[in-house]
Amino acid sequence: MPFAVYALSNRLRFATELPSWAHYLPPDMHEEVHKQFQQDDLAPSPEYQVHLPVCAETAAEDEILQLPCPEATQAWWYQKAWSLARDAKGCRDLQKALDNAKSMGERVAMAAEFNGHVSEALRCPHANFVVQKLISLLPPAGVAFMFEELLSKGKEGTVLVARHKYGCRIIQRLLATKLPTHVTKLIDHLLEDAITTCQHPYGNYVMQQVLDHCNNHQRRYLLETLGARASSLDPDFHISAVFVKAFAACSKDEQAKLARNLIQAPAMLQKIGSTRHGHQAARHVFKSLTGFQQDRAKMLIFGKGRTDSIRAE
Repeated sequence: MPFAVYALSNRLRFATELPSWAHYLPPDMHEEVHKQFQQDDLAPSPEYQVHLPVCAETAAEDEILQLPCPEATQAWWYQKAWSLARDAKGCRDLQKALDNAKSMGERVAMAAEFNGHVSEALRCPHANFVVQKLISLLPPAGVAFMFEELLSKGKEGTVLVARHKYGCRIIQRLLATKLPTHVTKLIDHLLEDAITTCQHPYGNYVMQQVLDHCNNHQRRYLLETLGARASSLDPDFHISAVFVKAFAACSKDEQAKLARNLIQAPAMLQKIGSTRHGHQAARHVFKSLTGFQQDRAKMLIFGKGRTDSIRAE
């Protein structure tokens, strides 16, 4: 669905009375608009509702739905934003324009020019910075079309983006947006072949963000997958960083379960303990275990010389 049409349909959907500007619609549309308000069932189109239902949280974001924006039509970048974003100077100038925009409407208008180009932008060494800036400055409803374009590529396509040098940055930004339904759908796609993505130089950063923004069911699935595969995985820097993040993001019960799995993967456990931020995760492992398992973890993580100091703590 085109972004402008999507925005207009949502403006109508959440309105409590017929908007004044509706009187400027062509005469043959008046009766249909009145009929829709009388029926009080202005739902989004079936196609959009199936894939990404509109979140009620975005209803209050009235600014994002006020299109077109008169200021934008006078802007130097109007109808040229996508072309400008693809070179070094143009992308810097567009980011400055977004920072200095006089209204949210200007930012929305610029975002609209990326509609249909998200897949290209997230692979472009310049345009990806503009998209990141848009995601950080727009209200959640303003980036919904980006989710739609990204997810339209299917699970395999989404995973490939997560492993892309620039695409991983876009996904990390999207995961932090306040669009629960959209984020949940995105994470479902990212959990496809989760282990390979966790081992990837760029994908591991995305999976760390997933642990911060996933729901309980998704976190449980990822933790169980990591635990079940721990003993067979190559303990490299990338996946060990995901394990470190997992201990920081999960509950005490989940920490204990993951620790019991890691005690069967000594190489991974040692790697976790040796990483820059792995010290605290290693302590979680140690404190989550008891008896022989705790002694084993202590030896693997801290070494014999530090046994007494750890016990004292």
